[in-house]
Amino acid sequence: MALLPGLKLITPTLVTYTGSGSGSVDANGTITYSDAPTVRVNGVFTSSFNNYYIALETNFTSTGYVDLFLQMMKSGIPNINTTYYSQYIDANSTTVTGSRTTAANRATIGVASSSEPSFTDLYIFSPFNSSTSTCFIANGVNGYGSIYMRDYVGTVSDVETNDGFVISVDPGTISGTIHVYGFNK
Repeated sequence: MALLPGLKLITPTLVTYTGSGSGSVDANGTITYSDAPTVRVNGVFTSSFNNYYIALETNFTSTGYVDLFLQMMKSGIPNINTTYYSQYIDANSTTVTGSRTTAANRATIGVASSSEPSFTDLYIFSPFNSSTSTCFIANGVNGYGSIYMRDYVGTVSDVETNDGFVISVDPGTISGTIHVYGFNK
């Protein structure tokens, strides 16, 4: 992706993987991972930026597809006791549906497919601001079965200085890349 004016690529301080997952972070901040049910990205949210754009490319390593989940993280610990509220609109071929989730311990932000890469644009607003709730918008697309698209919005009930995030699937594992950009200070 070409760097757009106003976006600054951020290199995480630490990335960890659960299960048999593995990965690396290059000098430019690109996170590459494989066979991980969970990827924890630490040290990307700071007072330097108010908002963040995260580009995700994922492949589900089992057959079919699975939802991608987001959790916020503070000091390397996922906020599982935080309440996530989200809703989405889904377009699969000519069928359009929607749903709302309240009082969950994670938010759905996309879909990963085994047949081809899935792409998710994730925007997180004010994750490091302890005086306001964190909000997010996610747009995901892949060609699983036909053209498949989901748009998500949501909020996190905690008012914390979150410095990282978790991307996960359940069940299965994913492989892919993550780029984190800061903007709008």
